[in-house]
Amino acid sequence: MAPRADERHLDDAEIVKAWHEVSNSASSLQVKRAIKLVLVTAQRPGEVTQMHRDQIKGRWWTIPAEIAKNGREHRVYLTDTALELIGDSPGYIFPSEGKNPCISPTVLSRAINRSYEESGVRTVGKEAIKASKKPYFGMKPWSPQDLRRTTRNNMARVGVIEEVAEEVVNHKKSGIVGIYNKYCYDKEKEIALKKWEELLLRILRNDAEEEGAG
Repeated sequence: MAPRADERHLDDAEIVKAWHEVSNSASSLQVKRAIKLVLVTAQRPGEVTQMHRDQIKGRWWTIPAEIAKNGREHRVYLTDTALELIGDSPGYIFPSEGKNPCISPTVLSRAINRSYEESGVRTVGKEAIKASKKPYFGMKPWSPQDLRRTTRNNMARVGVIEEVAEEVVNHKKSGIVGIYNKYCYDKEKEIALKKWEELLLRILRNDAEEEGAG
């Protein structure tokens, strides 16, 4: 079983391993992109999987109140990495091959914790892919929600103040602050996610440079 939702975030080495293992996994392209987008945007897996082209205007993704877990419309700045993961297809960004219009966040969790045979091949779409995989990619158990927590944890590391970091992940303000503070924080969220993207790419790039040096 994975640990409780409030107990886990990935360190730099785990971020690198998770990113590479997801890229090389037997999951569909939609699932791979969605998992990574949770890390890049710090949004909830269930909100990411329901992303629709109509929600995206330029570099901003507006999560409708009816989809947001807390029932509050939320604007997310899309960095270059986020836009690359989203692509330019119409309709649902992560369509399902089943009866539902988009993939389920449960599918993302299964892609991470499912154990395959040590050898063998799976068919994904029309493509045969080597399917060897340990649960959680051989790491301490983690979930898509832990990627969101990983990004939130790194906000302080890149100089994002608590108030703005909470806005990025769309946590409701408590008490009287929640009643009177209606500021949208768009500029601050843009800066925060740009800073996180810079750190994330540096983490991934440093690993690539170390491999090249070896």
